[in-house]
Amino acid sequence: MDPAALCAAIVLASSTGDLKLYDWQQQNACEYSEIIIDSAKDGGIDPILLAAVIYIESRFSPKAVSSADACGLTQVVHHYSPYSCKELQRPHTAIPEGVRMLNAWESYLVKTKRSTRLESVLACYASGRRCRAPRYVRAVKWVRHKISEALTR
Repeated sequence: MDPAALCAAIVLASSTGDLKLYDWQQQNACEYSEIIIDSAKDGGIDPILLAAVIYIESRFSPKAVSSADACGLTQVVHHYSPYSCKELQRPHTAIPEGVRMLNAWESYLVKTKRSTRLESVLACYASGRRCRAPRYVRAVKWVRHKISEALTR
């Protein structure tokens, strides 16, 4: 996938009202498209899925910090990462770390002999070991669909 195509799809989905992003968030999405694609490729995941996770987690705001101390674009909880919150607020750190965490949750599900379907991995990413986050899973899948749909326009 080409970074310009991912950027255009996110901007198009936003301009049609499907995704709600301010201009600065659209600019960030475009600026980070190459990192998203490279990290997704390195981690063996779909770059559109990764972009959807970032949209849901932070709306492409690298300085985002949640009430649960999750930091950066991919909202990784720094207590479970080798990186500090300040480091996770750097896109070149946060995006690959988000991919690493998605893959770690998939490995956890394999090790515990649970479903490794995308829905289960996303639920664990959002909620930790209880792996229950149906609204989050639906939201990520919906955003992924809207970005994919924009790619075909």
